[in-house]
Amino acid sequence: MDQASRDFVEASEVARRFLSRWRDGLTRSLKEDLVQEAASEAWRCRSSLRDPDRFSSFVRTISRRLRYKALRGGWRRSIRSLQDHLEEVESGSPGTEAEQTISVGGRPCEFSWLLEELGPVMRSLTALNEQLTRSYYEGFSCAELAERFGLEEDCVKVRLYRCRRKLRKEFEGRVRRASLGT
Repeated sequence: MDQASRDFVEASEVARRFLSRWRDGLTRSLKEDLVQEAASEAWRCRSSLRDPDRFSSFVRTISRRLRYKALRGGWRRSIRSLQDHLEEVESGSPGTEAEQTISVGGRPCEFSWLLEELGPVMRSLTALNEQLTRSYYEGFSCAELAERFGLEEDCVKVRLYRCRRKLRKEFEGRVRRASLGT
């Protein structure tokens, strides 16, 4: 078994164990779909990890977010195989049109435009909050960030919550202004 296959199997096992902690009906009924989707996403993005030792944490984060989406009713299982992901990576194609468009504030936005706006939106945060937010999305846990920046863990959680809320409002405002301007 090559390394890529071992990574996929490990991601599946981590996601399955992680999702087993919830006993609600929806999670139980979608568990295997969520496991496959989380493992596929983790496998596809594994090369972007700065610290490969954090792969399990990365899988758990993806699993948690997929479960949350499912609970909110916004998750739709993608019917794509791992082979489709391999072919996409090898061909260098950007993926389907649905993957290039994201809904922000109920309005469809091109992913490339959102990436262009990310820098200015992030600069709307204080320097510390910007570093915390970037580090969190790079895969650091709240406990690690608290230790790294000399803050209480609860303080880091509150700051991240407020930063995400501010970023969401800023993006929604920019999308609203852009759609009114056209």
